[in-house]
Amino acid sequence: MKNEKGIEIKVLFAKNGAVQRYFVVNNQENTEDTNDLVKSLEDHFGPEAVNAPPLRIISFKPGSGGMSIPDKAIDSCGRTLSFQ
Repeated sequence: MKNEKGIEIKVLFAKNGAVQRYFVVNNQENTEDTNDLVKSLEDHFGPEAVNAPPLRIISFKPGSGGMSIPDKAIDSCGRTLSFQ
């Protein structure tokens, strides 16, 4: 989805049709308009991760204090996601 201001958001759907994630591709450095677009998408498609199958974590990276932090996951449609 791309609006007239150049903000682009990709909607990732799960196999069951629920929204898995709203992914901001290009926000044109305008967080308020980006948030407004995400909210309008949520009004239309529903909130992300509700009724969507869980992610399967496939790799971890070292964190502080000896903890492991999720690094990559696979969603219900087989897409690989990287955590920031």
